[in-house]
Amino acid sequence: MDLNKQDEYLLRRFICLGSKNSVYISNTQHTKFSRNDVPFIERLIERRRGIEVLDCIKDVSDNNKACRQEPTMFAYAFCMVHGDQVMKKYGYKMLNNICRIPTHLFEFQNYCEELNKQKNDNSGWGRSHRMGISKWYNNFANDAPKLAYLVTKYKKRSKWNHRDIVRLAHVKPTNERIRTILKFIVNKEMDDVVTLHESLDKDHKEVKRFLRAVIEAKECEDKVQLIELITLHNLAREHIPNSFLSEKEVWQVLLRTMPLTAMIRNMGKMTKLGIFDDEHASFYVTLVEERMESKTLLASTVHPLRILFALRQYQEGKGDKGKLEWHPNRAITTILEKAFDDTVNLQP
Repeated sequence: MDLNKQDEYLLRRFICLGSKNSVYISNTQHTKFSRNDVPFIERLIERRRGIEVLDCIKDVSDNNKACRQEPTMFAYAFCMVHGDQVMKKYGYKMLNNICRIPTHLFEFQNYCEELNKQKNDNSGWGRSHRMGISKWYNNFANDAPKLAYLVTKYKKRSKWNHRDIVRLAHVKPTNERIRTILKFIVNKEMDDVVTLHESLDKDHKEVKRFLRAVIEAKECEDKVQLIELITLHNLAREHIPNSFLSEKEVWQVLLRTMPLTAMIRNMGKMTKLGIFDDEHASFYVTLVEERMESKTLLASTVHPLRILFALRQYQEGKGDKGKLEWHPNRAITTILEKAFDDTVNLQP
């Protein structure tokens, strides 16, 4: 086999499986990697095939071919740490495509830090990296409400949080909407963050209303008021105080707009609360069924194996840590089985 072809095969296998072998082991986290795990990437970079490596990483990410994102983030970080300036310039342009949510961004940053330490570069915050991270936030300039949602839902991971990232990257906002979100992140001028002015554009007002709702939700002590905030502002589970996360009515409202991955992951919790077994069960079962139709799954980033793992976990009737237990609902099991079959058929 041609050396380049062999290394390209090893690269794609690593990104998709997180393994140097042709086996995916589902009960491992696939998060601990080192330079020794990806000699094929190093060889491809040495042969000046780095741009093709980045294109491969983007292709796997865009087409949802990897079950877990950590191998993708590690391979991407390796390219950004060990690539030349041409590779870095090319690679940082696809940062928003590969790191679609802050969780991915934090994982990418964590791997960059680890790889830089292995290079004896204790900083890792060079100009190209700072600019790349800054652009990740500023690329939401025309969709600031989405950024407000993302930074409040996914607040930290792998020891990183938005406050630290924004400060280390010296992020400078490109418009006032982004500036408001950055103020919220660093907890600065909070009165201004939530104050509405008639002169603000529609998106800026929406950002401020949403951030104010997030603050009010965290301080809320009344279930009815909290449900109203969730309904009006499409708040996520991460916006809800822990004291309300065992309330059935709260989950019933969350379910209506919950991201697909979160809905699949929390099916056991909602079953435990009786959402699919009371007098309104048919409504919520139908809602789950509609949200997991083929066309919705096609537009989502849910990998077939993620659904399969969720299905097996749901059928077991208990969580990984054994603290949460439930009696599997047959209708929900059937929906998950069909969703897995559909995603397998849809997978490119």
